Amino acid sequence: MSYRIFRRIFLELHLWLGIASGFILFVVCLSGTILTFDTEIRHFVDPDRYFVNASEVQTRLSADELIAKVETELYRRAGREFSANDMIAAA
Repeated sequence: MSYRIFRRIFLELHLWLGIASGFILFVVCLSGTILTFDTEIRHFVDPDRYFVNASEVQTRLSADELIAKVETELYRRAGREFSANDMIAAA
């Protein structure tokens, strides 16, 4: 084989291997970026799920009232007795 043909083959091979590896590297970096900013992306896509706009008509609950409501809801969902101390102990 002559030098020109040999060089042309390696240039083509270098081009296509570079494009393929560049694409793989791009996909890896993109997926890593998405995983890194997962929380921010979720907040941006569905802000109503994470932020509550309380109206002025509603009154704020005291800490004891809030704990009682949370325990009642957790008890209803779990079907057993559950207290805020259980949540603290589990953490």
